[in-house]
Amino acid sequence: MKMYRQFKQFWIRFFIIVWEVVKSMKSIRGLISLFISYMIFQGWAFLFILFGNAWMKGIGAAVITFWFGPGTPTIPIILIVALFIQRYILLDFSNQFHLKEKWIELNQRFGDIKTESKGVMPMLFETFELKNIKLKNRVVMPPMCMYSADTEGFANDFHIGHYAARAIGGVGLIIQEATAIDKDGRISINDLGIWSDEHIPGLKRIVDAIHLHGSVAGIQINHAGRKAKVENPIGPSAVTYGGEYIVPKEMTIEDIKKVVSDFKSAARRAHEAGYDFLELHAAHGYLLFQFLSPISNHRKDMYKDGKILLREVVEAVRSEWPKEKALGIRISAYEYVKEGVTPEMMADAILSVKDLGVDIIDVSSGGNILVKINAFPGYQLHLAKKIKDLTGLPVMGGGLITTLELAHYAVSSNQADLVYLGRVLLRDPYLIINQAQDFHAEIEYPKPYIRGKK
Repeated sequence: MKMYRQFKQFWIRFFIIVWEVVKSMKSIRGLISLFISYMIFQGWAFLFILFGNAWMKGIGAAVITFWFGPGTPTIPIILIVALFIQRYILLDFSNQFHLKEKWIELNQRFGDIKTESKGVMPMLFETFELKNIKLKNRVVMPPMCMYSADTEGFANDFHIGHYAARAIGGVGLIIQEATAIDKDGRISINDLGIWSDEHIPGLKRIVDAIHLHGSVAGIQINHAGRKAKVENPIGPSAVTYGGEYIVPKEMTIEDIKKVVSDFKSAARRAHEAGYDFLELHAAHGYLLFQFLSPISNHRKDMYKDGKILLREVVEAVRSEWPKEKALGIRISAYEYVKEGVTPEMMADAILSVKDLGVDIIDVSSGGNILVKINAFPGYQLHLAKKIKDLTGLPVMGGGLITTLELAHYAVSSNQADLVYLGRVLLRDPYLIINQAQDFHAEIEYPKPYIRGKK
């Protein structure tokens, strides 16, 4: 009975993956790739049957019988070759489907076909050291805007409770939402701010709450650039993001110098507030990334090379952020259009500042252009692995990861050193502590909640 159930589950996954791959190849070049691959492996057999002599018809019939009989499991070869043709011969990168991540997703949905009770190995719960910090596990809560500060950027009781809950829930590293270095560089008017020394006491309350419950406190500092919801946004060039966003003013050299200075001051304030980890936001189409992308940077001066601004910012930040404290950069490694950045381009940017004391890269994607992304659980892990290999730096990876099984896969397969869980931690702050024992991991359960332990 168990073998029958495993057999049935395998074929369910098999046909789902076949259908998902076919659906993902909906561009013209994708369909052409699928046709070419099909003709290489099977289509010629139909031609033999239709137009060949008796001998050729026999060969064609035998091949067709094989492909729809014992050879059926080899059908993925057709799909893999089609994906290869689409991406590397026809140079169509719109299809971001990855077979391994899809198989993991199906395991989440239907259960592991090899075992339903063994669980995963506890590597996800191993400690991880980075400069002066030691994480109790490899789970990160990434920066997620809460839009809950007042219009002057001050933290309130919501932020204390929000971040404390995830610390109680056992997250190793909590990175505070994008915190604005300039009042006119906010994503929204309700962003947290760090453009004034007056913000420090409120931010320190967040840090203290995270530390109280045993997690490491990080902060992401940001300037939204052309995506700022302000009256007069600025950007590297007068190129709008699109939609409801207005055309930004092209930044002058004085504007650029002010941004560098603002990042420097924000780093000082973050240190004074007591944060353990600092992350620069160079992803999702915000200012630092805008300079790095040819889609948004059309300048004619030296800053056409966005790496120059990135280096100036990192140098300024490092002059205030102690060298013994860890510094990270969040990047978008891919823009899903051929005109945009690639992992190789972003790795080159990272290598240009690595010597300044960058310790880890937080890898994401997209956000600088309105484009549909084929997102699925773990869809960005291959980008994290690519950046890790190209830069030699540890990375955080993720992307719609909703289970600890997939999170463990990310770290155990060496695709990422740390894994970030975003929306699932908004839904369930206590995911880590409640599922740890299911994966044979011994962690300290919060004493006030011990009666609720499973």
